[in-house]
Amino acid sequence: MNQFDSLKTGEKFKKTEVGEIPVDWEVVKIEDCCDILDSQRIPLNDTERRVMKGDFPYYGANGILDKINDYIFDDDLILIAEDGGYFEDYKYRPIAYLISGKCWVNNHAHVLRSKKYFFREWIFYNVVHKNIISYIGGGTRSKLNQKELRAITIPAPPIHEQKKIAEILSAINEAIEKKTQIIEKIKELKKGLMQELLTKGIGHRKFKKTEIGEIPVDWVIKTLINAVGINNNPIVAGPFGSNLKVEDYRDTGVPIIRLQNIEYCKFINKNIKYISIKKADELNYHSFKKGDIILAKLGDPIGKTCIIPESMEKGIVVADVVRIRIDEQFSHKKFIMYILNSFYGKKQLNREIIGTTRPRVNLYQVRNIVIPCPPLAEQKKIANILSSVDNEIENEIVNKERLIYIKKGLMQVLLTGKVRVKV
Repeated sequence: MNQFDSLKTGEKFKKTEVGEIPVDWEVVKIEDCCDILDSQRIPLNDTERRVMKGDFPYYGANGILDKINDYIFDDDLILIAEDGGYFEDYKYRPIAYLISGKCWVNNHAHVLRSKKYFFREWIFYNVVHKNIISYIGGGTRSKLNQKELRAITIPAPPIHEQKKIAEILSAINEAIEKKTQIIEKIKELKKGLMQELLTKGIGHRKFKKTEIGEIPVDWVIKTLINAVGINNNPIVAGPFGSNLKVEDYRDTGVPIIRLQNIEYCKFINKNIKYISIKKADELNYHSFKKGDIILAKLGDPIGKTCIIPESMEKGIVVADVVRIRIDEQFSHKKFIMYILNSFYGKKQLNREIIGTTRPRVNLYQVRNIVIPCPPLAEQKKIANILSSVDNEIENEIVNKERLIYIKKGLMQVLLTGKVRVKV
């Protein structure tokens, strides 16, 4: 094999079927480094699992499917999807995962146990985001047969180097998981705060019963259309589908907002589509501007609501999006956004759902959502408290994404030997 000096590290490298690797590394097949325990798998159908409810995880192609009262494995293992895996989306979603302890595995995941001189986590990190499409059988459902599984190749450093690299990657994985747990805890805190602030307000002692529950005595009940103020056309939906088609989309021009741009209290500024200025002028009635509220009236879940960011000056909403414009002399837009994203909005919209295959609500139902309205000053205080929690969540998400980025970079250099670890 051809050898060459790495300009970056001075190490000697060789070209192999898995790419350029250090000369003292080997290339091995999965069958060389793993015992394949597929013969021990036992699939269970829904009926069988219902009568076996318990505490042991029941695994399928992409993770835990259920919990049952029996197990067939009790070991440190790697599972790789046999069919139904994320083979085409391998860069962003795992095709393998680590499991330990007592569990049950069905016939949609291959079961691997690392052999002597091979570190389980090293094998896992080499396959979890590996492009194995060339090994996948065709047909209506992509499948990784055991014959092809056995032939998959990965690099293999000495065992002590495998272990050290895996420990580094596992440490950053733990940091990512801790961030995930922190984010979930803050989200739970926010949920409790919303329940408290949107029913009891700040510092109130006297309450009254209303059609939507108990609220402070100086709060009033309004429909959404009456709460937003006196703007012209304050609540409008996007145009009928025939008036705005996919063929109208452009790479530049006037932006349009679609369902995928709306998340709870968060605008997703990705995959923005555009239409021509002429088309936007035709659809001006359905326009938005920065600071407007947008609500999803189609999908699962229905009613997700967020605010259009300052960076998006103006544009058009599509048919399944409702644009809500607030006169801030009457109401605070962030408070209205939180109300619509709360149990108040969710309960009412879910009760009004039309259709089953594509559940949706109509514009009349959105306009007539009943909400509690505190005095404007209190609305601002409540919104500020919840916004500070949202900011904390967003900061933690950014920190988590930074760790994920670092991990990807480390995997690229450590799993190929471009950077060697000291052992």
